[in-house]
Amino acid sequence: MKKKRFIDISTCICQECGFKMPIPRCHGQKRGRNHIKDIWCPRCGKETKFLEVRSGDCYINGNEILY
Repeated sequence: MKKKRFIDISTCICQECGFKMPIPRCHGQKRGRNHIKDIWCPRCGKETKFLEVRSGDCYINGNEILY
C-alpha cells in the first residue's frame, strides 16, 4: 500500500517586481523561514531572488498581509 504524501504550497515573491508564484513542497522538505531562492521571473524576464513564504507564515508588504 502506498504512503500518502502531504504537500504544502509555499508562495515565492519576486524581490524586484513583487510577482507571486506558488511552489509545491512535500511536508518533509520545507525550507526555513525567509528562504531566498533564485528563480526565473516571467514578469522581469530574468533570474531574480524570490522570498519563499511558507504556508502559515505571515508576510506584510505595505497594506497586504499574506498568510
